[in-house]
Amino acid sequence: MGPGNAVTITLEYEHVTEVFTGFGAKGVPAEAVAERAAEDARVYLAASAPVDEHLADQLLLPMALGSGGSFIARAVTPHLRSNAAVIERFTGRKVTIEAIGDRMEVRVA
Repeated sequence: MGPGNAVTITLEYEHVTEVFTGFGAKGVPAEAVAERAAEDARVYLAASAPVDEHLADQLLLPMALGSGGSFIARAVTPHLRSNAAVIERFTGRKVTIEAIGDRMEVRVA
């Protein structure tokens, strides 16, 4: 329950699913809510990376608790960097973030 409507756009691929959500508010037309979610999806589709900045920080912990790994992200947020620091401190795993052109490689070792 909330003060407005909501829209969810799900893009499913073989190895990743991205979800974009717009939440309404009082006085905000449904068209504006949908347009914001659609714009986020358009930015993702135009990028050359399979992981957007909101999914990137969520992938770190399962990778650190599992066998590690890497992924290519569109951008790195302060939240991803702080998650990486906390994960390194508590798990002893090393998280590296390296620019590769306009994309970022995030690796958990």
